Amino acid sequence: MKNSDYYSNVAKYYEQVGEKLKNKYGEKPIPKHIIEKEFCNLSNYAKGGVLVTDYCYNLINKAKYSFQHSLFERIGRGLFYYLGPGYNYNGEITWKPKGKKKSVVGYWRNGKWYLDNDPRKST
Repeated sequence: MKNSDYYSNVAKYYEQVGEKLKNKYGEKPIPKHIIEKEFCNLSNYAKGGVLVTDYCYNLINKAKYSFQHSLFERIGRGLFYYLGPGYNYNGEITWKPKGKKKSVVGYWRNGKWYLDNDPRKST
């Protein structure tokens, strides 16, 4: 299986989990540990093997697959909203390298993203 297929399959599981939890939580934020538990129950992935933060509209990291399947919005430490694929998102895109402060590297406007600095391409 190619990496792109792998991450697309993971995104499908997160989408199913997100829909289920959105129905349960409504407008309330969903705790990360609940998302992870439901994800592991639905899929055969181990806890911590796949990170919900890799599937957020407002976060990006150095992994080349990061930011390719946006589904969630991180609203605080360990708290997320499920927005779903193709959401008309508006907001900042942040990156937090290990040991450094979080910085804004781009933004979403009307469902389209723009990066001023792509951490996936930096060395």
